[in-house]
Amino acid sequence: MNAIHRFYLRGLTITLLALPISLNAADWPLWTAFKDKFIQSDGRVIDYQQASGVTTSEGQAYALFFALVANDKAAFAEILHWTETHLCPAENGICLPAWRWGEQLSGDWGILDPNSASDADLWLTYTLLEAGRLWDQDEYTEKGQTLLLLVKQQEVATLPELGPIVLPGRLGFEAINGWWQLNPSYLPLQLIAGLSFHDNTPLWPAVYRATEALLRQSEAQGFAHDWVHYHPLHGFLPLNSQANIGSYDAIRVYLWLGMLNPDSPSKQHLLKTYNGMLHWFKQGHYWPPEQIDLTTGIASGRGPAGFSAALIPYLKSWGDSQLLSLQLARIERKSHGLLLGEYQHYYDQVLGLFGLGWHEARYQFSNDGLLEPAWHEEN
Repeated sequence: MNAIHRFYLRGLTITLLALPISLNAADWPLWTAFKDKFIQSDGRVIDYQQASGVTTSEGQAYALFFALVANDKAAFAEILHWTETHLCPAENGICLPAWRWGEQLSGDWGILDPNSASDADLWLTYTLLEAGRLWDQDEYTEKGQTLLLLVKQQEVATLPELGPIVLPGRLGFEAINGWWQLNPSYLPLQLIAGLSFHDNTPLWPAVYRATEALLRQSEAQGFAHDWVHYHPLHGFLPLNSQANIGSYDAIRVYLWLGMLNPDSPSKQHLLKTYNGMLHWFKQGHYWPPEQIDLTTGIASGRGPAGFSAALIPYLKSWGDSQLLSLQLARIERKSHGLLLGEYQHYYDQVLGLFGLGWHEARYQFSNDGLLEPAWHEEN
């Protein structure tokens, strides 16, 4: 029987349902709604907020992960097939997927930018390897190992005084005058730990250490950057004064951190490092900021409902039930019980699937980075 918990805050009653262990695709309303609105029947994920409705490798990778969490094998196969067919132009079908696909200037539809995006590549690789393990599918394991090799060959670079780390993409992020460009939100530590499980070499533990150093040393006033530069003599600095902000990229840093296994030796230290968002809420703010100037610490704008969803694991990890309940209430008020924010906002939806799916115990990550979906516990 399901347990029901109620919170009473400022005259508002919030009812939270503790979900049963047995879960599948049909039990996840937000996933069903996401498929209906954002995924074509052929497996293409569409971001309607961008001109003409583009597709990104990020969207394909996230959707593939959610299909695995939902135990939705049919959707998984369709999403993967579209990704391989349309984002990998190599004749042999083996490549890191192009990051952006849509309507070209000629009016034809195809790849808009052939460069890769390593956040998508890490999620695709991880999800394929975990699908192979959880579903006992050798085909997915082999595809994941192939992608893993390409990531190692084309996106991992050894930075002086830091070590090996995954760059944001194949091209354009390498050292220029000694400066490397990095994105902290592209590198979830649980995924790197999981890749270490599937590729038992010294590389991934070293990547984990370098990524942890990036997260520890690049924060500003307790907040995460969208993008940073790294130089072995100067450490981590913002790209420039205009880009010294934390916003739509950085929100994922708190999300990934909150979802780290409680026994991870990185979690408690990094929570204390990124305590700025906790202090923001403790000052009485009801919404997360849309943007933070990391030079001054001044926040501006109201973050959308997806930001609140992304911060649910973070606030839950701090153990502050009142702040957690206030953000759940904000999501409920804006989403009418099902969707987050405006229906066409793809990014809100994926943040919601990540944050609320984790909060509802539809999935967790083990200490060694393995996916623990609720449906697998009965098998």
